[in-house]
Amino acid sequence: MERRLSKRKPVDVEVYLSDGGQPLGRFTASDISGDGVYLKANPLDLPRGKPLSLLFALSMEASNVVRLHRVSAVVARSENDGVGMRFCRKRRSRS
Repeated sequence: MERRLSKRKPVDVEVYLSDGGQPLGRFTASDISGDGVYLKANPLDLPRGKPLSLLFALSMEASNVVRLHRVSAVVARSENDGVGMRFCRKRRSRS
């Protein structure tokens, strides 16, 4: 039974993964939701809960512009064909 809060959407987007500034490589996102993303990859030895930085390279269809979008995420699950990442949410400060 799936415990997702947001519906997954299929995508084909390049994502650069890094750990504390150290590049881990370029991967392809196969689906994304408001809560996370699944990256296709050979088996990665990433423990559940490991915080990582993701840099999405988004090509704009109407132009030659590529937009970069950086997010923080933690490893939710690791499988033979890839890794599921859960996006970290920034807490709003109360004033």
